Amino acid sequence: TAAFIRRALSFIGVFLIAVAVLYLLDIGCVFRLMTGIPCPGCGMTRAWLAALRLDFAAAFAYHPLFWIVPIVFMLAMAHDEITSSQVQRAIDVILVAMCVCVVAIWLVRLVDPADAGLLFGGHAPAGVPRDIIHLERPRILRLLGL
Repeated sequence: TAAFIRRALSFIGVFLIAVAVLYLLDIGCVFRLMTGIPCPGCGMTRAWLAALRLDFAAAFAYHPLFWIVPIVFMLAMAHDEITSSQVQRAIDVILVAMCVCVVAIWLVRLVDPADAGLLFGGHAPAGVPRDIIHLERPRILRLLGL
């Protein structure tokens, strides 16, 4: 159990350092920087910030599956601690299903770049920007002057 907690805290620490570096260097999303399109998790940070303000309408508009992040994290961390191969396979199936759901929502949102969240039929709740997901020229090409 102590090793599990150490591993979880190490992961959180590395993740927070990476996020800080990306934002301090004004890179934001590396996927978007390189491709010009939002990543499958686009809107997750804004969704969690809205959820922390208890604005769940905005949170679901930013990303309808923001709430699965802690579940995925806990399942992934618990996977190695579990000795039963049957339970490990069940966790694998759940994790794959969650990833498929995130990619499916990403693809639907790419088809409708002005989408404000699947749960709201494309209509943003009050105070939520209309352009939650939008396409742009890859920033790396702009930085290189191409």
